[in-house]
Amino acid sequence: MPPGCDCAQVVLGKIYPNQCRIYGKACTPRNPVGPCMVSDEGACRIWWAGGVRVAADA
Repeated sequence: MPPGCDCAQVVLGKIYPNQCRIYGKACTPRNPVGPCMVSDEGACRIWWAGGVRVAADA
């Protein structure tokens, strides 16, 4: 997993995609970091497409 990417935690259901440390910051569809944002079926990409564009800590 790339540094900072919490995709494994997302896939395991331990955190929501917008709780990832780099969601919407370093990791966006234009600059995907991990597999959850790279794939159209990835959880982070789906949340982004659904309009969740802000990290949970914001």
